[in-house]
Amino acid sequence: MFCIHCGKEIADNCKFCPHCGGELQPEKNPSLNSMIDNAGEHIGSGIDEVVSDLKDEFKKGSDTISKTVEQASQHVEDVRNNWRDYLTMDNIELLSALVLALPIFMGIVNAVVGAVFGRLDGIPVIGLIFGIIPFLVRLIFVLAAAAGLAAGAYILMNQPEKRNLWSYITVCGAGLAFLSCLGILFGFEAVPLVAGAACMLYGIDCISRVLLQKKGIDSQPDIVNDVEAYKTWYENYKREHPSDEPDTTTVESQYSYSAPNNSYFDGDGVTLLGLYILTAIVCTVTCGLAFPWMYCKLIKWRKTHTVIDGKRLDFNGTGGSLFGHWILWELLSVITCGIYSFFVHVALKRWEMQHTTYEGQPAGAGDFDGNSFQYFGYGLIQVLLLMISCGLAAPWTLTIIQKWEMRHSIILGDRMRYDGTALGILGQYIIVFLLSIITFGIYSPWGTVRINKYIYSHTHVDR
Repeated sequence: MFCIHCGKEIADNCKFCPHCGGELQPEKNPSLNSMIDNAGEHIGSGIDEVVSDLKDEFKKGSDTISKTVEQASQHVEDVRNNWRDYLTMDNIELLSALVLALPIFMGIVNAVVGAVFGRLDGIPVIGLIFGIIPFLVRLIFVLAAAAGLAAGAYILMNQPEKRNLWSYITVCGAGLAFLSCLGILFGFEAVPLVAGAACMLYGIDCISRVLLQKKGIDSQPDIVNDVEAYKTWYENYKREHPSDEPDTTTVESQYSYSAPNNSYFDGDGVTLLGLYILTAIVCTVTCGLAFPWMYCKLIKWRKTHTVIDGKRLDFNGTGGSLFGHWILWELLSVITCGIYSFFVHVALKRWEMQHTTYEGQPAGAGDFDGNSFQYFGYGLIQVLLLMISCGLAAPWTLTIIQKWEMRHSIILGDRMRYDGTALGILGQYIIVFLLSIITFGIYSPWGTVRINKYIYSHTHVDR
């Protein structure tokens, strides 16, 4: 039943609402009209909440974009006024080395841009207009590759002391990179891929020598020094950009409370990959019957590696308990011709939170007070936005759903709060997407860990 005062779902035997304290009507089973009214109220409140969240997200996004555009404009203005200062022999030589990495990056960017704007091809006029954008993006890469090839040739013509075997190989590699980018521009497949991979392999060494070690394109390759240069660069980068996460390499730090107001996720991709493989094997052998047990194992891994404001989470749900609920949800879905399946997401979230607590605290201390009809309102707006934007609004819709789930999640009386942004999660998804393409999907578990790190670093107790 639902409270007649605040509209929240409560147990049938309650005489007073545990949420607002209001006295309830003596009837336990509300009329059909009352249930419909309550459902309508919840759907409406869900739509109101999602509209409010969207306004906040778009405001944050517009402010961030405005600052970025302003900073970029200042940099462009500086380059325009002082472009001659950038035409040094060192920068020209650096360009001839960096061009070796262009084909691979062009292939990745071309795939992403094609996937985004390719959905608009079937739309008259609009499809034609947006179809020009992928071509322009590819053309920019081709022009950059041509500039890199010209830079290498310019170095050889004006600096005779740099004319040796390795400098000629570098310039030939730049020419191969130009041809590879040209092939991608005109839609060739095999040749640009092979040429781009060859350029990238040599480019890893050449970029290390020219950019990191400052040796020049005429220096001889040295794999040991290359690896050491990349390692030193990475260590310097980590030192200059320290992470907000605490050191979790010791047993004491992994299983103790950390500083208050410090939220993070310390799971690793290797373990998650092992869990994925184990889940696939076990579920295949048991014809899917062991899925509740493996699902609990995955949830426990995620919870026990999550720290919210200095408190590590714990999970005590069992596969047997979830299996019982799962059978009930399946039966209800069949009886209602699939209608109840819409309520399963909230029911599963409530079961998960009821078995979530802080490490060392009593079990059954969590709760989820979100409503399925509110979730329907959120889902309705999400579908509409994704359809209108051809999927481009996904980071914003994912962010508002995450905010809704967190503010309805309660652990030992602590209500959660999510302060991540759509642009922040978009950046993470782009990185995960690109790395997954490069590694043919192998990076996916590490990508999941990366997303979790972002989400839980922005999750706090709503004080």
